[in-house]
Amino acid sequence: MGASVRNAFLYDMDARGADFTEADLSGSMLGQHGRSPSNSRPGVRLEAAVFTVATLRETDLSGVDLSKVRGLTRGQVGAAISDEGTRFPPGISASQAARGA
Repeated sequence: MGASVRNAFLYDMDARGADFTEADLSGSMLGQHGRSPSNSRPGVRLEAAVFTVATLRETDLSGVDLSKVRGLTRGQVGAAISDEGTRFPPGISASQAARGA
């Protein structure tokens, strides 16, 4: 909790059940942005990860499945980078994330 993991490359990490409460992930790459389409690696795994009050400013979430994470808000994903492949948890839509609503 409360760790600073800024500007890190985390896109192949298995973080199922990880606690990112109050962590600063600013500028980190969890997504697939800029990666080769031929790369068949599964990407970051975040099922049941907790993001309560985590900082996601400019964090790349492109193509990341966030549908089963906990504690994530519209404001957090609105500060991050996402794309049409990003899956959001219930209650957060892509359009809300895009405007940080």
